[in-house]
Amino acid sequence: AILYYISNHVTGFKRQFSLTDTSSYYFFSFNVVQSNALYLIGGVAPFVAQIIVNLVTVRSWWDFHHSTLGLWLSITMTGSITQIVKILVGRPRPDVISRCQPILGSEDPLWGLSTADICTQTTKHILEDGWRSFPSGHSSMSFAGLGFLAFYLAGKLHLFDTRGHASKAWLSLAPLSAASLVAISRTMDYRHHWQDVLTGSLLGLVISYFAYRQYYPDLASKTAHVPYATRFEEEVEYNIDEGA
Repeated sequence: AILYYISNHVTGFKRQFSLTDTSSYYFFSFNVVQSNALYLIGGVAPFVAQIIVNLVTVRSWWDFHHSTLGLWLSITMTGSITQIVKILVGRPRPDVISRCQPILGSEDPLWGLSTADICTQTTKHILEDGWRSFPSGHSSMSFAGLGFLAFYLAGKLHLFDTRGHASKAWLSLAPLSAASLVAISRTMDYRHHWQDVLTGSLLGLVISYFAYRQYYPDLASKTAHVPYATRFEEEVEYNIDEGA
């Protein structure tokens, strides 16, 4: 709730920009991947896929519990970092001038750059969002969810068992391919620079692996398909040993 308030009601930092920068004149248009679609791709789809994989493989309630918590941890941590950095960095999007709608006849200062003060845009959300290019939220969130799913699949399939199965590799990397398509679409929409997309993708992938390792062993482990024991299970085992 706090993060939602910050993202929608806090005025972030706005870097200065140049009216002569042709890369900022792209037209503000609709997204190829809308926000609702992103939630389905990066959140709902991995959740459903993990349930199906669970039923096909281990059929474990604890595995469902751990994979759900891990996925949620990956998405929430990535989303928090992404939104905070967006607000603090304040990098203009490629379509910032289209969003800004500068005062007619505006020019850059002789020895400087223009600021948001020259904008006539009356819709606050459109204007504020014009300075939230870095990093790409679509990229980071898609890799946070689908990246976790990729690691989950790799663990269940024992991808790194030193036996070399091409089919397992393709299946494990399939979620990352989908995440890459979402990320690339952000440059097609002129919503992000390539640096924003690359950084967001790496951020989501790193956090997803961090979240995965909170609940599952190393992918090369012989028990990669089995989640860690919970604190509750460890406490029960400890009490039993003490009683004995």
